[in-house]
Amino acid sequence: MKIGQKIKNYRTQLDWTQETLAQKIKVSRQTISNWENDKSYPDIYNIKLLAEAFNIDPAELFKEDLDIMTETINYLDIKQHRAFAIEMVVAMVISGGLFLISMLTTGSVSDICLGAAGMAWLMVIFFTVQIQEINRKYQLKTFKDIKAFSEGKIAEPQKYQPHRLLMGLQFLLILSGPFIGLLLAYLFIG
Repeated sequence: MKIGQKIKNYRTQLDWTQETLAQKIKVSRQTISNWENDKSYPDIYNIKLLAEAFNIDPAELFKEDLDIMTETINYLDIKQHRAFAIEMVVAMVISGGLFLISMLTTGSVSDICLGAAGMAWLMVIFFTVQIQEINRKYQLKTFKDIKAFSEGKIAEPQKYQPHRLLMGLQFLLILSGPFIGLLLAYLFIG
């Protein structure tokens, strides 16, 4: 990625320290250092602030990185779809296998179905965490936002702030999902 070198070049042309630039765009000095050393990538909101501080067009900072971003987005989207497909197949095989074993050995489905539902739930959680790790590691949301901005699909970038209520509901659903599944299995089977 070339944005780190560009930030450093513009900053040194203006004879600013990392601390000075950080104060101007309201981030930490360490954040500026991470951007300049390509340890992380600024989101579209911070790219806009950097462009304003340097008095340049935002595209000047990221236009050379767009091809790399597009390749990264495409590769990681495919990787996520594969991971999700594998997750579903494994969960179905485990659930189906346990169901078949229970039918052949005991003739009763209830206990094994509950176990299969629990195993499937654990597999879904495991692969969901893996997909989130891919998104975080490769900054997929940041790249998608920058690409959309460069194509004119985002008129005004906003600072990304995850909605805490939505995150809380998502966490609650993940935790309560198996209990709801077990309750339904108990009601309909047992």
